[in-house]
Amino acid sequence: LFLRCTDESIILVIQDNGKGFDTSGSFPGHLGLQSMRERASQLGGTIEMESAVGIGTSITVRMPIAAGVIATPTAVS
Repeated sequence: LFLRCTDESIILVIQDNGKGFDTSGSFPGHLGLQSMRERASQLGGTIEMESAVGIGTSITVRMPIAAGVIATPTAVS
């Protein structure tokens, strides 16, 4: 888990060394990945996912900070 705040954005990276998955799959009946992308997009952000079967997964979320807004990171557990 990695959280960084710059003057322009907040960046969150989550990685694991689990079983991984094919990110191009449609996953019918599962809304998790689609919902994450929609929520980030609504706030002007992006989500990048890298995963390989047997290797693990890395998810990077980048959210912009609006001009004049002071970002205060909170504890992540």
